[in-house]
Parts: sequence; structure tokens; C-alpha cells
Amino acid sequence: MVLVVTGVPANGHAPWWVQAPAVALVVTTVLPVHRWLRAGVEDLVFGQHDDPYGAITQVQRELSAAGEAAESALARTIAHAVNLPYVEVAIAGEATQRFGAPVTGAPPIRIPLRHHDQELGSLVAGPRRRGSGLSAADLRLLRDLARQVAVWAYAARAAEEARASREQVVRAREEERRRLRRNLHDGLAPTLASLHLQLGAVQRLLPEQPDAAAGLVAGLLGDVRATTGEIRRLVYDLRPPLLDELGLLGAIRSQTSLWTTPAVEIEVTGVAGLPAAVEVALFRIVTEALQNVVKHAAAGTVRVGIGTADERVELDVVDDGRGLPETLVPGVGLTAMRERAEELGGSLTVLAAVPRGTRVSAVLPLQQKGTQA
Repeated sequence: MVLVVTGVPANGHAPWWVQAPAVALVVTTVLPVHRWLRAGVEDLVFGQHDDPYGAITQVQRELSAAGEAAESALARTIAHAVNLPYVEVAIAGEATQRFGAPVTGAPPIRIPLRHHDQELGSLVAGPRRRGSGLSAADLRLLRDLARQVAVWAYAARAAEEARASREQVVRAREEERRRLRRNLHDGLAPTLASLHLQLGAVQRLLPEQPDAAAGLVAGLLGDVRATTGEIRRLVYDLRPPLLDELGLLGAIRSQTSLWTTPAVEIEVTGVAGLPAAVEVALFRIVTEALQNVVKHAAAGTVRVGIGTADERVELDVVDDGRGLPETLVPGVGLTAMRERAEELGGSLTVLAAVPRGTRVSAVLPLQQKGTQA
């Protein structure tokens, strides 16, 4: 069989109208096939992970070995593990780490870093080529890596919060020790030294001048009473004896039993067996808040409510007085109340009450079983 092509010049070169369909055929078939083959080869080389969880192990090893400095190498490690041109790791409170650069025309994909329903940052990964995304295998591996990074970030944040909490407790303890030392050194020590000298004088005067010795003894009795009162004050500062004698409700009532104005309404429920530190903090905050009402509020009534819910204790002290000033400058009392709440991991707010007056609200966690007052 002979195929005869007519209209072809003798030199063997087809005219352009004959070559045009052939070029179009190449463009529409060969080039897409080439691109498809190229993409397939790239996916085979870069997108397939023979040991995907080896990448997770590699990242875990990097995190464990580097400790607090792990974030500096994290983006590079993930990029190498998944064979990506661009990776960015952003963790709240940390400097954003980047490796490589995004490919033009290949928008990066963001994967949130979540742990216990908390979003701690994001993992951003750039596809390998323009006009394409990441493969399903890439996305699965990146999500697994994101979970590992989120666990690490959560643990690092928890460790930092625990360290800060310990520092706060240590500072509070040392301040309390300093206060006790100052009170003992400046108050009790000189008084006891004076008593010692006066007792020596009484001993010398007693045989020959009993009347003079009796006068010194009378003075000594007054000094002993004053010293006893100082010791009681120091003990009261450590833990009010009223809490042990009367309980929280009785202790608060004892502080207001002689008041005529403002009238005090107290409602305390579900507070049996409170941790000692929480009980002391509540008593101190309530008494300070009530003193502020008496001094500044010109209130007719003040209501104190204390109750427990969801592993926390809630306190409200609400008066119907003149309310807050336009510009509230925290004084010593308000600062002390807020510090007492925050020392136990709680919070304290001071707001305007409705329809008038002031509301002091505190929330304290109950997980303080090992804390001492």
C-alpha cells in the first residue's frame, strides 16, 4: 500500500499550513504528558515517604536534644524531613522560625498547632512547584508533625508557667520571712533584752530596796503584757486564730458583729474543708474589702457571698455606696487583695455594682492541698 501526499514541494519541506496541525498536536498532547511525567517523577522522588514516621522520630529527636533551643532548628528539620522548599513554624510567645522560601505561584498551606483544644501557633509549608499543592501523604505527615510540635510547645509553656509560679511562691515566702524577721528583730528582741536588764535590777534591789524593786516589777508587768500582745499579733498574721476557733463564716461575722453601719449580709455555702491557704486568703480579702467599705463607700448595706463551683471558690463583696472614683488608683489594700488571689493562681477584680456601689470579686482554685498558709 502506498501513501501519496500531494502538495509537498520537491525539497521535502512541508508548507506551514501542513506543519501547523503537527505543532498543535505536540502542544496539546506531548507537553502535558511531559509535565505529567515530570510531576510524577517529582512526587516519586520528593512526595513519597518510605518511612513517614521516621520523619516524626527525627523531629522528636531534635526537640529532645535541643531542649529550649529546639525552635531554632525546627523549621529546617521539618523541611528536610518532608523534602519541602519552605517551612515556617510560628509558636505563640516565640520568634517565628523560617527555612527556605516559597515557590512563586505555590501558596503555602497553614496547619494549626493544637493541643487540648488550644491553638499554640501554626506550621506553614510551601509546595514544591508552581501551580500545585501538597500531596495527601505530605499533608498527613505534616499534620502528624504538627501534633508533635504542639505537644512540645504545650509542655514548654507549662514548664515556663510552673517555673514562674514557683518563683512567685518563693518571692512571697521570702517577703513573709523578711517581714517576720524585721518584726522579731525590731520589736520583740529589744523588748526581751530590756526585760532581761530590768529583771537583773530587780534582783539586785530586792534584798535592800524592796519598794524600788516592786516599782520595777510593776513596769515589767506592763512590758510583758505588751510583748504578749506583739506575739499574738505575729501569730495572727501567720494564721488568724479565729479561723481555727470559729471557722470562716464565724470569723467573718466576728469582725462585723459590732458594726451598726453598714449592715452586713453574709452567705457562705460549700466551704467545708477548704485548703488552709485558700481559707486564709478569703478571710484576708473579705476583711480588707469590708474595711474599704467602712472607710470610703458610705454604704448602707454590704453583702458578702462565698461559694464553690467547678473546683474553684468564688467570692463577692458588693456594697451600695458611692461607687468607684473616675480614676481608680490601687492603694495598699487593693494591691494586697489582688496579690493574695494571684499567689494562689486566682484573680481579683473591682468593678462598679448595679445599680450603684462597688463589687469586689475573687476566684480562687481549690487545688492548693499542699500549700500552707
